[in-house]
Amino acid sequence: MSDWRRKNAVDGFSSTRWASNYANDSWFQVDLGEAKEFDAIRIDWELARAKTYKILVSDDNQNWTSAIKDNEGIIAAHDGKETVRFEPVKARYVKFQGVERNTDYGYSFYEFGVYNLAGGGEVTPIDGARAAVDADAKKLTIDGLVMDGSLSNVHLKVVDSKGKVRYEGETTSTETGGFQFAIKLTGNLKGTCDAYLSMEGMSAPVKISFEYDKKD
Repeated sequence: MSDWRRKNAVDGFSSTRWASNYANDSWFQVDLGEAKEFDAIRIDWELARAKTYKILVSDDNQNWTSAIKDNEGIIAAHDGKETVRFEPVKARYVKFQGVERNTDYGYSFYEFGVYNLAGGGEVTPIDGARAAVDADAKKLTIDGLVMDGSLSNVHLKVVDSKGKVRYEGETTSTETGGFQFAIKLTGNLKGTCDAYLSMEGMSAPVKISFEYDKKD
């Protein structure tokens, strides 16, 4: 494991990252301070991601078992933000164990998060939501990641600066949790608009704002 910048993966900032040595068996580990129950790992990959890896857990930092029981614990990585779900386990130490790199570089990720999704807590069901506006094409693109599993229904409502609903609809997230809305905007829109993303069971929607100034 490379000690250089390892704290960057757990500092809560998406602009910093951890990077390993250029070796397939490189690893990254976190100490939760005490044994805690969890059922999900979220990795925000940089371009130098893994091709395959394992998630290992331990109570004593010496004897390790796989959190994933299928496929000998081997996980196929996906680009971007990735959520891995498994049956709840209780452990103090959690390790990312590289199996095979996807590039000639080492493994690198911006964030490595440990979550107990089934147990509630302060986990946002929708993460990484962002809006991109192409004013010339009158197109709004909104995407993000569903933390709690795949194939979930995501609802979107877009409200203009005067409080008028300009769009309302749903989409289904992919197998890796990603979702995207591509919307054609019409009418005279100017100023700050708000987009509200929600899923069943959420106490409040995720709000993102964007600027738009285009006339028909």
